[in-house]
Amino acid sequence: GPRDGSREPKGRLSGRASRASANFRETYPAFLALAFGVIMAGDPAGLALTGAWIWLICRVIYIPLYLAGVPYIRSFVWLGSMLGLALMFVVLMF
Repeated sequence: GPRDGSREPKGRLSGRASRASANFRETYPAFLALAFGVIMAGDPAGLALTGAWIWLICRVIYIPLYLAGVPYIRSFVWLGSMLGLALMFVVLMF
């Protein structure tokens, strides 16, 4: 039938996976926009590249931490990914 309403995932792990995926989808567009901006500005190296790597590494680490339900370290890793985006933003603006 029609899928008008969203269903909650069954199980704790599938719920966490769904929320981790939603969290990734919230930051990925910002990463793409910043990466595109840095490339178009002609300086995809230095701090911008470092920021991109920090974002990517933190996002890869974040997913298993979220799935395992590790609270404080997960938040620290998420902040690290935001730092990566901030570095890219600073390079783009200055």
